[in-house]
Amino acid sequence: MKTTSVLLVLLLVICAFKCENDSFPDESSSCTASTWLQAIIENAQQNTSKAEVIRYRYKLQTVYYVNTCIDCPDGLALVYTCSGQEICKFGGIAGFKPRTKK
Repeated sequence: MKTTSVLLVLLLVICAFKCENDSFPDESSSCTASTWLQAIIENAQQNTSKAEVIRYRYKLQTVYYVNTCIDCPDGLALVYTCSGQEICKFGGIAGFKPRTKK
């Protein structure tokens, strides 16, 4: 039991020092106030279903995970770049195959 406690404390200490700063590399850009993202947010606020927009980093760029219907079992969530380009889809009733380059 003592060994488990020591390992847990050690893990917590390591995690505390490994955490990164919450700032995003391109945070100063117009990315945080994009009109395409504002339109998605405004449309979601008018609907009765729950929605979420999450900003995170992917491959050193800021991206947005947008789920406009959290409670929908067949809902579709999308991931966009700062410029509004769709880079990924999650869920949906039929699912999606990855794009192939021609």
